[in-house]
Amino acid sequence: MKRHILLLVILIISFNAVSAQTIFGWETATDNGAIITETIDGITVELSGDTDLEILTNNPTGFGGTTANVALTQNIITSVTFTFDQPVVVNSIIPIDAAGDTVDYIFTPTGGSNVPITASLVQGESPTINLNWVNVTSFTVTSTGAGFGFDNLSVDTGTNGQTFFEWETAVNNGGTITETINDIEVTVSGDSSYALIDYAGDSSTSGNVVLSNANRTSITFTFDQAVAVNSILALEGRSTNIDYTFTPTGGANAPVVASLISGATAVKLNWTNVTSFTVTSTGGQFGFDNLSVFGMASITLFEWETAVPYFDENGKGTYVDETIDGISVTVTTTGVNKNGIADSVLLVGQDWTFGSSTGNVVWRSASTIEQVTVTFNQPVTVNSLLPLEWNRFDLDFIFTPTGGNNSPVIISLIAGEAPTVNLNWVGVTSFTIKGSGGPVDGKSSIMIDDLSVNALIPLGFNNEYRPQKMTMYPNPVENTLYIKNVSDLIVVKVYNLLRQQVLQSNANSIDVSELSHGVYLLQIQTGKGMETRRIVKK
Repeated sequence: MKRHILLLVILIISFNAVSAQTIFGWETATDNGAIITETIDGITVELSGDTDLEILTNNPTGFGGTTANVALTQNIITSVTFTFDQPVVVNSIIPIDAAGDTVDYIFTPTGGSNVPITASLVQGESPTINLNWVNVTSFTVTSTGAGFGFDNLSVDTGTNGQTFFEWETAVNNGGTITETINDIEVTVSGDSSYALIDYAGDSSTSGNVVLSNANRTSITFTFDQAVAVNSILALEGRSTNIDYTFTPTGGANAPVVASLISGATAVKLNWTNVTSFTVTSTGGQFGFDNLSVFGMASITLFEWETAVPYFDENGKGTYVDETIDGISVTVTTTGVNKNGIADSVLLVGQDWTFGSSTGNVVWRSASTIEQVTVTFNQPVTVNSLLPLEWNRFDLDFIFTPTGGNNSPVIISLIAGEAPTVNLNWVGVTSFTIKGSGGPVDGKSSIMIDDLSVNALIPLGFNNEYRPQKMTMYPNPVENTLYIKNVSDLIVVKVYNLLRQQVLQSNANSIDVSELSHGVYLLQIQTGKGMETRRIVKK
């Protein structure tokens, strides 16, 4: 009797725009005996192994939410290979062994400069494994012996905005290295000169790498525009175990510490609106390859440099507004000052340099506990905001949104300053800012700069569609999100706030364990229509 053992594989991509994924579910595949092929969206994948493969229908194992057809091995084997007819991008994979074995699988790519990944399956299951491969022509899955099966292979042609710096066209300007791809320029500088080396010291990279000639403590990557930074391959030239700290400039992002074991690791950064980042350690032979970024065209940043102030007949500033990318924002206020005169909202000029703010800021003069209101001409996702207080008081600002299912945020300003505040609201039409807790309660002079928003993802609802009484739990979620009370489910897509698709599933449970912390949107498509819900990944 044949032993059918299923390994479920899901590969998911993320890009600058909503990614045009191609998902191979084997529903239209051809079984040629020893080889299985399928062509979707002009991409052909061929699945072969060291024994025969076959297509089995109706999810015989019940593992992992896979449905309909799966591709299976007939016996215990040690190797399966996926081969594409063109280079593709692969982001992550979920392996499952239906026999419940505890076993390691090694995923090894061909093409590009990518890192092999080992996945440990405990009792046949594993969380999502991030691969983050680019320019892949094939990949092989090996183990010490198991039965392999596959479903829902998702790939992308990689044409949706990712820019990949491999240093093959870089220029060494005498220690400072530059490369320009897709109109994005990156400059590499450090505490000493860096060189371009055709490096073969690690199997995870090939061709040129940026490498220091001796122990260094600092290197900086500077961009000619704000970018989102996905990942980078970090190396240590002598294959030494070492920690690197990656610290970004621009946006509301956190530093990342990466431990290099045997001198190499692929580092997920997941930063937005970055103008540069610096890598430091206590000393090592720094090396880097495969820097993955994309442009920030989807983010709209209100810095008030093109804003217009409006005044009434008495010269009082009544409101300030600015329109960028078709999104308009208007700032107004309520209340009166200590002399009983109505508050003003003003635009403070180009020489403003308080805290981390530069150029114009919107200022509401000191008065009572009344508030500033920020109103949009359409529902938006509100990413972040830089708050300041004119009088340099220690006090709290309370941010309260209208629209969507969002919570107020309280931030403490010390001497009138606070770092950029992550709001992460979805479907917002306006929000208010109120000050409290100063030396004289309510005497707060509110200032704002660098308001970062996105237009909402098109929901695609039918006019006749009525949302179902579905529930999602837990939310916030750490590992697995469950969706209940939904009928005719077709697909669930998960987007980040840059409108990039980061996950996709046709099951009522979604493994989100590998997502970064933050707010995401679930677009739930059923046979009756679509609706979008918000989740928080903790």
